Order: sequence, then structure tokens, then C-alpha cells
Amino acid sequence: MKGNKRLNYILIYILTCLIVLIFVGRKVSKSLFFNPKDRIQVLVYGQYTRLYSIGNSDGVHYVIPFDSDTKLKVPGGYGLYRIGGLLKLIDLKKDKEILKRTFSVGISSYVSYILYPRKSTIYYSNNKVERNQGLPSLFTFFWEQSNISFFDKIYLGLRFLGKKPSDFTEIDIKTQIINEDKVFLDAVFSKMFIGYFYQRKFRDEQKSIQLLFQNNYQTAVFLSNLIEGNGIRVNDISQKKDGDNCEVIESTQNHFSETALSLSQFFNCPLKQGEPEISDIILYLGEIEKKWEVNK
Repeated sequence: MKGNKRLNYILIYILTCLIVLIFVGRKVSKSLFFNPKDRIQVLVYGQYTRLYSIGNSDGVHYVIPFDSDTKLKVPGGYGLYRIGGLLKLIDLKKDKEILKRTFSVGISSYVSYILYPRKSTIYYSNNKVERNQGLPSLFTFFWEQSNISFFDKIYLGLRFLGKKPSDFTEIDIKTQIINEDKVFLDAVFSKMFIGYFYQRKFRDEQKSIQLLFQNNYQTAVFLSNLIEGNGIRVNDISQKKDGDNCEVIESTQNHFSETALSLSQFFNCPLKQGEPEISDIILYLGEIEKKWEVNK
């Protein structure tokens, strides 16, 4: 009897270990360790907000410092909003994706990885932007709040390890005083730095996108600029009233393209097989159009 009990415990232990290994293995296989990107944007939000762009393919890295008093367009119909007040807006609306959407639209590229303080604070400019802020450490990735998975935190922490602030080329944003507000000129920024944040693999695939919106053409234009900033060509923007669910549709026999997978992941829309007529891929915004709504 004792022998049978011991055998049962051993079997349970082995089975538990196998389940844990399978679970961890699946998580690791979906991480950046096995799915590296040509270029990664990481936003470190706080008193001195910086957006880092790490070039894995070309070894060219950028940093964009943001002043807390600068206003930029916040998707979701919120209009212009101070950068330093975004955490309070996130708390009020219970929407942690606001930072991701705001800075992605701002620089016209995917900003997929966000770090921000645990405590909700309103930040104000002290009339200077600290140019030589230390880079985020592995500890930072685990201490700060984020939208980053466990293994991606390790990957990103290691990417910053051994780098110095001088390894990052600084990009100054363009602003203008409008009605006594300091406003980020996203259109000027997009024209000046077009091609800086693209993914080589998307250009290599050369997939074309048809972007379908329900109501707001201006939002579709902003999202078109965001998508093209990653090296993906948008060849048509059209209106489609029916249907509420966002979808990424591609005609494929074997597997979805990297372009389709990235659109699905970034916009959190399911992938579906279909027959696009005038493009390789259809991105139908559906209900997410409201979340990405941008006032001109």
C-alpha cells in the first residue's frame, strides 16, 4: 500500500512538472526570444517620459524625450491632452491601453511595450527635459507597471543591458504654441522621420492593406499613417457600415503572413481566412474604431 501511494505521488509530481513545462514552453515560444522584431518601441512613462526605439537588425537606436506639459492627440475622442496627465485619464476611464494608442498615433508606428509608475501621479514640467536619463534596467521592467509579458520583460531588459544613453540617437519632437498650449505636431514629426521606425520584414513581404472603417474617415487616415510607418502599404481606405467585430482577413493556404499576424496582435483583432479583392489583407476596424478615434 505504501509503495502504491509513493508511486502515485511520483506520478502526480511528474505530471505536474510536465504541465508546467508545457505551459512555460508555450509562453517562451510566443515571446520575443523566439519571435524577434526588426525594431522595437518601448515607452517609459513618468516625470521624464522617453520613447526608446531599438534596432535589432541595423543596430541603430533612438530615444525621443517628451515634456510633461506638451499636449498630444489622445485616441478615443479625448482631443488634446497633457502628457503629464495621462495616468489620471487612464484611471478615470479604466483603460490601460491609452498610452499605447496615444504614442503609436503620435509617432506613426507600433508602440507595443509600455512601462509606467505604479502610483497614479500628475506630472508637470520643471522647464527642463533630462537628456541623460539612465536607461531602464531589468529591475525596472519588473518593478514598474506594464503591458509586457514575463519573458518579454526579460528579453527587453537584456536588450538594454550594457547599453549607454550615448548609444541612442536623440530625436527632438516639434511643438507649437496654440492658444497658450504647447502642442506636439504629429504630422510634422511623421513627415520628418518617415521610415525611421519601419519593420524590414513587412517591407520584404510587400503585403497591401485595405482599411475598412464604419464612420470616421479621419481616424482611418491616422491609422493608415500608423500602419505605413511600420513599412506596411495601405492601398485603399473604404467605408463599411455593417458588422461590429474587428477582423484581419487574409487569403492563405498554409499560414498567415507576418504582416497579418502583427495587425491582429497590435489591434487585438481575430485572424480570419477570406478572399480580399483589392488587397492582400483586409483590416476591418469595427468596434475598435471608437477606441482609436482621433479628433483632427
